[in-house]
Amino acid sequence: MAPRASSACWRLFLLAVVLLAGAAAAKKDTRPINPLCPKSCKSEACLFKCHFDTLQGLLHLSVTPEGGPSLPIFLERVAKLGDFLDDNVTARIDPVGTYHGKVTVGDYVATFVHPLGLGSRTTLKSSTITQFASSGLVAVATSTQEYYFKITPDQITRVDMVMFTRFDPVTHKITLGDWNFLRFPQFLENLAAPNPPVSDASLAQMIQGICGVDEKVCKPTGVPGYDNTTDCAQYLMSIPRISVHGAQGDNVYCRFLHTAYATVDPKYHCPHIGRTGGGQCVEKPYADHFLLFPDGAFMGTPARPGKPPKH
Repeated sequence: MAPRASSACWRLFLLAVVLLAGAAAAKKDTRPINPLCPKSCKSEACLFKCHFDTLQGLLHLSVTPEGGPSLPIFLERVAKLGDFLDDNVTARIDPVGTYHGKVTVGDYVATFVHPLGLGSRTTLKSSTITQFASSGLVAVATSTQEYYFKITPDQITRVDMVMFTRFDPVTHKITLGDWNFLRFPQFLENLAAPNPPVSDASLAQMIQGICGVDEKVCKPTGVPGYDNTTDCAQYLMSIPRISVHGAQGDNVYCRFLHTAYATVDPKYHCPHIGRTGGGQCVEKPYADHFLLFPDGAFMGTPARPGKPPKH
């Protein structure tokens, strides 16, 4: 082979090596890792601890601060929740609603930390894991939440939650959550029934809060939901206080829940408290919530006799 040809081949070889190295570098996963989990976490023992610490950390960030709800603490906790949640996380919190994206899921988890919305009437005093199991990228946990009325020392009810959670294999952040409240109907009944702690005066307070946020926050930012406070109050008096199946729906309670979020991100959340519901406070199709996750989305499809489960 001529020296010139040999030199050309050598240059082509070096170019190929450089291109392959560049392609490998481009494929390198640079997403932030869950700070509670080692990057090299692969063993069952490591994943068990990683998943447990993450879920307990998430629940801890949902508890009302000892000094009471505040906007700075709410923002701080939503930011911290971003350490545990994948950017494209999807969480079905049954029978509350379905949420997509780490900001929306984080907002909901930290609801009782915000001074408006639910945090103005209800205190979440504790949220603790009571049972836990982990297998591969999936964790199953039960937890207990202790809710109290803010205006009285009475406990609303103890609510348990069963949490199926899937984690990303590289970042160890939550990608899917199927979190189901037990005894939630009793919670809603106590919260929405016309008794002394939650009376028609309390409904009027919720409506006043929604209309106030729309007037003072949404209208100045160019996303009003109503013509004026009178129009707002009249419309809210014409719709249900709360939906039979849960909080998410075309009702007053859902809009009241979102008043807290509207103060943080008006462009995104103000439509949710308005007349249209903005795609959140609406009666959604059955499949959007109840058929969100296909069979086997977390633990694999059930095994048939003589056949192993599919993962």
